Amino acid sequence: MLEKNPNLPLDIPRTVTPELSRRPLDENCDYVQFPFDLYAPLPLKGLKFVQPTEEALQLEALLDAPTPKSAESTDEDDPDHYTKRDIINQALAVVGILTAVMYGADVAQNTAEESKAEPSIEVVAHALHPENEDRVVIVDDGFNTYNANYLSQTLGPSIQEAVDGQIWSVQSNNATTSVDALFDKAYDLAISKDITSISVVTYSMGDVRGTGLAEKFVKETDIPVENIVIISGPSGYDSLRESRKDEMAWAQFIASVIPGSSHSTFWRKVAELWFYKDNFTRSEENPWEFVTKNIPRFFKTLDGINIRFKQPHTSNNSLLMQMAALENGKPTNRVESIGKYQQEHNEQSSIITYISSSTYDAMLNDDFARDKFEEAADKGGLEFNSYEVDGVAHGDYYVKDAVASFQDTFKQASEDIIPQTLEARADRYLREFEAYNLDTFMADTDKDDQK
Repeated sequence: MLEKNPNLPLDIPRTVTPELSRRPLDENCDYVQFPFDLYAPLPLKGLKFVQPTEEALQLEALLDAPTPKSAESTDEDDPDHYTKRDIINQALAVVGILTAVMYGADVAQNTAEESKAEPSIEVVAHALHPENEDRVVIVDDGFNTYNANYLSQTLGPSIQEAVDGQIWSVQSNNATTSVDALFDKAYDLAISKDITSISVVTYSMGDVRGTGLAEKFVKETDIPVENIVIISGPSGYDSLRESRKDEMAWAQFIASVIPGSSHSTFWRKVAELWFYKDNFTRSEENPWEFVTKNIPRFFKTLDGINIRFKQPHTSNNSLLMQMAALENGKPTNRVESIGKYQQEHNEQSSIITYISSSTYDAMLNDDFARDKFEEAADKGGLEFNSYEVDGVAHGDYYVKDAVASFQDTFKQASEDIIPQTLEARADRYLREFEAYNLDTFMADTDKDDQK
């Protein structure tokens, strides 16, 4: 440390900063620079060096210590922290980009596959009675079915008890729910086989497309639609159970906020798992049984979904694809439209038959749906019949466990449907005969006038 020499005229402080005390000063130096001054040269002659005091050493140690972080400082002030955060952000960005690319590729592939999918018609069985070989029963299955073969083969003989004819199975082939392409295939096949009348039998949401197909035959062809048989089919969105309405609303929300979700394999599988959650959330006697029994049910449900998605052209027949079809093509509106058109054009009237479940159906309020179909038939001036069958409620193996009940139901229905059908045919034949005679009479009259 430096002390003042009383013989010097300069007023140099008795102590200086630790910065100066740490410098290796030489007595022969002409001057020293203070870092806090204007670097003015100072004469050092006559100064003597002394040992620094304890207070000065403490002050020096305090000033040399690193500045502690304030209470308001965060890890973000650390340069190393910025590096780690940047690495994480970059990794997340890469994952996000790859996910978006894979998602877009999946949506594009499914959209392309959908454009290739076309519905078709498969002849499953001949008529029960040979004299009815010129008539056909077109069978369309419900939600998430690739074709109606199982329904046609299982219920075909029972159906023919009341509505006889060849059995044709709708092959949806994962095509969209539009009826236009299906109608073209069905009409071409009907012409090639000289079909004289059509009947349509549908299960569940198959009535959306089935009633649309019947409507097109009525309005665009000369082939009469004699019967429309609806098995546990919704009359519209309003006939679904509240839980199913919630699922539809959820599906609509997903489709509206996530671009491409209706063609995304991931989102469509999520939607279907949610739709079928009743299969693997069934109540049991205790929590252990709930877990041990529902876990296998979950994987069974998931396996069924995966099998459907392995079908050609993807599973466009899914919840996210069909959510709007039910309301846009409301079956009851089509039934009413068919009846009014037939009345206006003096054509053979269709007979509407609704078969509901005698037990509770978790999917559909079929009592409500039946009443709505009856109301629509009445507005259209159509005959309406209704019957109940055991075991038809939506669920696993709904048909397999109810074949005997279906046979009994259709035998009972035949007592009403067959006479009604024969009467409607007779009325049509009479009108056609009268129209033919009138045309013949007018033609003969024209010839007489020309003479």
